[in-house]
Amino acid sequence: MTKQVLIRAGIAELEIAVIRDGVVENYWSEMTLDDESEAKGGTSRVGDIVVGRVKRVLPAIDAAFVDIGDERDGFLNARDAVARSGTRQSETPSISELVHEGDTILVQVLKDAMGDKGARIGVHVTLPGRFLVFTPQGGRVALSRKIEDETERARLNAIMENVAATGGDAGYVVRTAAIGASEDELREDVEFLSGIWADILAAKADAEPPETLHSELGSLERALRDQVGSDVDRVIIETRSAWNAARAYADEAMPGMSDRFVLHEGAEPVFAAFGIEDDVAALALPEVALPSGGWIVIEPTEALTAIDVNSGSHMGRAHLSATALAVDLEAAEAIARQVILRAIGGTIVIDFIPVPDEAGFTKVVETLRAALKRLGAVAEVARMPGMNLVAVTLKRTRLSLDRRRAEGCRMCEGHGRRLTVGAIALAALRQVERSAISAPGKPIAMRVGSEVAAWLEARAGLLRTELQRRGITALKVFPEPARPRDSFAVETLGQE
Repeated sequence: MTKQVLIRAGIAELEIAVIRDGVVENYWSEMTLDDESEAKGGTSRVGDIVVGRVKRVLPAIDAAFVDIGDERDGFLNARDAVARSGTRQSETPSISELVHEGDTILVQVLKDAMGDKGARIGVHVTLPGRFLVFTPQGGRVALSRKIEDETERARLNAIMENVAATGGDAGYVVRTAAIGASEDELREDVEFLSGIWADILAAKADAEPPETLHSELGSLERALRDQVGSDVDRVIIETRSAWNAARAYADEAMPGMSDRFVLHEGAEPVFAAFGIEDDVAALALPEVALPSGGWIVIEPTEALTAIDVNSGSHMGRAHLSATALAVDLEAAEAIARQVILRAIGGTIVIDFIPVPDEAGFTKVVETLRAALKRLGAVAEVARMPGMNLVAVTLKRTRLSLDRRRAEGCRMCEGHGRRLTVGAIALAALRQVERSAISAPGKPIAMRVGSEVAAWLEARAGLLRTELQRRGITALKVFPEPARPRDSFAVETLGQE
């Protein structure tokens, strides 16, 4: 089996795809074009460590709101306001005993702001490394539940007894990436993370709240840290600047891996060259086709994500039960994959096709559970008694692909969704890049609606820099007020 990581560093977006034997196994994207006057445009703050100031304490909900420098204050509940040093949940003091209005506290962002809710924050700091998660405020050594081989668990436990002995009272969680890692590699990770914590403590002494003391790695470095293990054969990166940055990070944090990093130099964009462009584009669509001719429909709502399984018109009466089971089994595999690719979290309710045979439906549920586990999701899967509905619950730590690219539509009173202005602009800029590759050196015209033109104008300086890096020296943006909001046109002009 061949595992490769493809990285596309576009004008305004970083996209990362993990493919195994030619099939997309994981995907995520992050907007990189931004300006100081606007919100971060989808950039996650999860993992940031901030010196904040308590603004309000609300005993009625046992929580407090903390100014962390965002538009909305961070939300700190009583359980997350206690450092996890063995205290049981039943022993958690009330929020009024833990913090007071005006207090300065060190917190970490646990969950990004979503909708009208501020970021969820906690005081228990964790620092993820390549092989370990470092808990500097105390703890013990624990191994990821995904490390299932008992021999390997025993080996890692024995190594960590030696490594942890030199780390004082700090705690460590051994990640699945540590499978096969040597004692030297684990010790290097401890030293690297301990150095980061020392820098944070030094910065805290002079900090003025709200002030961010440590930001989680950028998208590129996070992808390398979390996705590039010993089982990755190649990392193919589309632009030279991103390739140089990746090599620099690898030299510092991933010794011996940098020779697997390859610069993509073909005429086609890297996703197209590896045949996954259509797969990635389809992640924006609500319908996903199944091999049998059936399909699933994914509908995000404010409270949950609903997924409906459809059999298609080919379903005959003679073998109704067998056909329903076959479609449901296909759907279970496809749903697990789409949940990972689209970063869907929270509560998911799946309406499968009714299967009269109870053993058959049990097989569907087990297939879904096994597929999610195989793809690395920690999920609770439960059938609703007496129904063909299955509820899946996953921890949600970042915005789903739909929430990053779409928004509620006021024209239909919130019952539908449409692409955000930023998502439309990104699609137009991707077309600009393709045009520049097919006609290098020629001026390019982009015709867009007024809202998209305003979005681009607000980021003109950063946009100009990114265009120049790619040799695009002449991009003309023509606002067209009469053009529909989600419509754009890109064309190559004659040389001036």
